[in-house]
Amino acid sequence: MPLGDPISFAAFVVSMIALAFTYRQMRIAEERFSLDAFMRSLEELGSDEAREKRNYILNNFPDYSISDVKIEKQSIAGLMDYEVPVWLYDGNGAKKEILAVRKIGNTDEKYFVDVAVGFDRVGFMLFELDLPKGLKDAYFRWMASTICDVWNKIAPYIYIRRQKRVNYTPYFEEMAYQAYSYYRKQKKNVKLVCLKLKPFERVWGRSLHVILKPYIFKLHFSVIRKSQKDQ
Repeated sequence: MPLGDPISFAAFVVSMIALAFTYRQMRIAEERFSLDAFMRSLEELGSDEAREKRNYILNNFPDYSISDVKIEKQSIAGLMDYEVPVWLYDGNGAKKEILAVRKIGNTDEKYFVDVAVGFDRVGFMLFELDLPKGLKDAYFRWMASTICDVWNKIAPYIYIRRQKRVNYTPYFEEMAYQAYSYYRKQKKNVKLVCLKLKPFERVWGRSLHVILKPYIFKLHFSVIRKSQKDQ
């Protein structure tokens, strides 16, 4: 039936409105599910048990982003068990280092795994779910120092784990790299342990793209308008 028929046209408009409404309701349901899942992961990360394990890491593991001389002397003394290649990033550039990393016992291993996996789950929710706009930014402002401080203490052990499990806790790593830009605004002269430069450059490249995107569009349209005037 042709759309020129008033009844057919009205039916078409109503069906389009109904389709748009259904799509909107599905989006709202998806966003609500994503937000609920993310909030549950935050509740787990904020439990007394999870906080106790994070505090254990922060109080008992070395900060591998600093204390280079101390680590070197310990290595010479034969107190270290692993050598881990990393890059130490200070916001301006990255310097490659070979860290002497101590072996950890069963208790340390359990706490390290639980904390790393807990942050990785939150990172998965943060990057893969359809969360409300502004939530990621608010989360990074809130948790930047904790994410980076914990990461700097257990990143070498994640590297060691990846010798057997290549994709071990990738979302925690991504989260630490993005949180670092917020952390630098809160605390001066902080460094971040980077396990490889490629994902680090990808994160900062993507951030730069987001910053420049409006200007790229303005330049693009100004070129279009100029070409139209010249025609």
